[in-house]
Amino acid sequence: MLEQLLYSGKLGDGCLVKQSKTSNATITFNTICIDYLIHKKCILEQNNITTSHITYGLSGYKKGGKIPRFSSRVDERITRVYDMTKLECIKSLDKQGLIYLFLDDGSLHKTKLFGNIYCNSFNDEEVKALIDKIFELYPGVRCSKLIDRKKDGREYPYVSIKKATMFDFLKDIQDFVIKYDIQDMFYKANIPSTTIS
Repeated sequence: MLEQLLYSGKLGDGCLVKQSKTSNATITFNTICIDYLIHKKCILEQNNITTSHITYGLSGYKKGGKIPRFSSRVDERITRVYDMTKLECIKSLDKQGLIYLFLDDGSLHKTKLFGNIYCNSFNDEEVKALIDKIFELYPGVRCSKLIDRKKDGREYPYVSIKKATMFDFLKDIQDFVIKYDIQDMFYKANIPSTTIS
């Protein structure tokens, strides 16, 4: 589980850093979903990786906004993933790693039940590798690469997960978020919220 979290962290919402060429790496996670952040923190700590307290830093999404985050201490297992290419991380994903990546950078169309994984930092080869990996894990209908075109002219690739494939993938996502009680990710698994407003 730790390796899959680290692979998806490198590909998604994690930030791996080495202070020098000879030091080991650290990883920082941030997300507005506190249950999910606590889950990630627990996985690291269960694997004897020391983590900081959760603090609030500036959000890149909203001017003046704050976002919860934590960092790890240095660890050779994080360094191994730091030294891997994104392509190597994609090829190393299993179903659990793909679930983490979807929770980090994916979205689900609630009525038509297709999904997307946004690949803003991926090149064409990496996007193709992700499509191949999804097909390997969930054979049937191949995903396709689409382009998200922003009003300001920026363009980013994303992988469109067809309904037939998303149906099987969604079952695994649902099982995962229920098993680990990640309630603030229930919306990405199409599970009704149990929160009383």
